[in-house]
Amino acid sequence: MRKSHSAIAQVEAAVDTAVDIGRGAAGSIRIGYGANAAITGMISTSIRRFRAEWPGVSLSLKEMPSNSVQDALISGEVDIGYAVATDVRITGANSKRIGQWHWMLALADDHPLSGQGAISVAQVLAESFAVYAEADGRSTTVGVMSSIPDMAPGHIHRTSHVTGLMAYVASGLGISFVPASMSVMNFPGVVFRPLAEALPPMEMYIFWRSDAGPAARNYVGLLDAT
Repeated sequence: MRKSHSAIAQVEAAVDTAVDIGRGAAGSIRIGYGANAAITGMISTSIRRFRAEWPGVSLSLKEMPSNSVQDALISGEVDIGYAVATDVRITGANSKRIGQWHWMLALADDHPLSGQGAISVAQVLAESFAVYAEADGRSTTVGVMSSIPDMAPGHIHRTSHVTGLMAYVASGLGISFVPASMSVMNFPGVVFRPLAEALPPMEMYIFWRSDAGPAARNYVGLLDAT
């Protein structure tokens, strides 16, 4: 009799688990993201809200170059991806723009322009620049710089790490275009100043597969509700 009750309990538990998975209350979500998604606070805000609503779902995070997020989604490496994107090229999946930020200048705190208010692009045309570049060399920052007429910086330092970018700036080796979201971070020796001109903003997208499971659909649904 005890074995019978135990078997029934196991079946009921299995049924309950299947029901939870079917409605997205259980299971797992793998999230891929570029560094800017973490810096802007997009990931932390979304995950906190999701966990409060769906505590039974397991979440795992994987940082990767922003331009690799779409490929990781196509290959099935991740279920959801956050990325700065200028080329939304993915097929078999959905995308949604979830934020945009204007650009600012990051300068060493002893730079001649560090005490100024808004800085004109014309004032920095001849400067050396530090740019955040992915592992393959592609850079959203360089794309913005290329949109500026007569932009010909004397030298460009490339780095794939935000801390490295700020190290170049703080040491006075270059200035940098950065999204406004970075200005809330405290980097010793670095100040952030607004630009006098309006440049094309940095845009953040979330990507998810068209055949995403219930848990992933619930995650995206919470973003739609914001």
